[in-house]
Amino acid sequence: MISIVIPVYNAAKFLGECLSNIQRQTLNDFECLLVNDGSTDSSLEICKETAANDSRFKVVDQPNSGAAGARATGARAATRRYVCFIDADDIIHPEFLETLLAASNDCPPGHIVSSEICPYQDGERPAFSVSSGPNSRQDRLSALSSLLYQKSVNGVVAKLYPRVLISESDFRGDVVIGEDLIQNLESVKRAEGIVSEASRLYAYRLHASSSIRNASAESHVKLLCYLEEQKSELPELRNALDNRIFAESMFATLETDFMKNHKRGSSLTGKLISNIERTRKVVVKDPDSRYEYRLLAAASFVHPLLPRFLMTLRSSLRRSPGGI
Repeated sequence: MISIVIPVYNAAKFLGECLSNIQRQTLNDFECLLVNDGSTDSSLEICKETAANDSRFKVVDQPNSGAAGARATGARAATRRYVCFIDADDIIHPEFLETLLAASNDCPPGHIVSSEICPYQDGERPAFSVSSGPNSRQDRLSALSSLLYQKSVNGVVAKLYPRVLISESDFRGDVVIGEDLIQNLESVKRAEGIVSEASRLYAYRLHASSSIRNASAESHVKLLCYLEEQKSELPELRNALDNRIFAESMFATLETDFMKNHKRGSSLTGKLISNIERTRKVVVKDPDSRYEYRLLAAASFVHPLLPRFLMTLRSSLRRSPGGI
């Protein structure tokens, strides 16, 4: 019933635990596609050994193309009705697949099913929880709105997608920042909605190299262009899109190359500042905006780079002894 897709890149330290958790699933009807994305450690050998001992696991080896490219390869090779993406350094509860499949069977066709994610520090036990409470359901427009307002997780993990909702064009390997958001928005646009399973069954491991990118202010541009393009396709969500454009433009100013480019008067930094000035009034007035974004948008009326200073100061205080 389920095709699991795991992008694997230099994950030897954690891969064995991830795969053994999948082998212990209470649901046996799955295939697991291990897409080795040009690893230079022993990841490929671990994948091959697992596949040799368990026919449910299949190895696809390819040159490095990034997580989105590896997921695209896995999705193309998937043969089951549903597709589930798992990261190679994360672990899942033994009932993860069974619970998500049951939730999918209980809802109308065309819905994506999502589980709660529990972050945990490497070396600690994840705080899994199995809930007996009712699942919540959002229609397509509400689900898209939640993604844009960051009221739901942008990640593609911890979700069960009907395979028919996934398209090759969803996987934007050319986007450094926000490829998960784009994939989810595109899939949800084809879906009837999202069903949220209240259980916490997916554990996201926090460690030294998790979610670290060599990002630049310019790396945000393609995501910002994509969001701007969506206004013609999703006119009902213009406020939500402006909210996300404000947030992404604001965070882009935190990248290490921003001030250097700003001092040189680059068109990129001018575009980011223009985005902040253009969308801040929407953010301040929109009751669905996150409270902290409304405060930062209000601060930008004093100076468009004041939010950057405030976010940098807040981060510095959090790192200092006794900081907030």
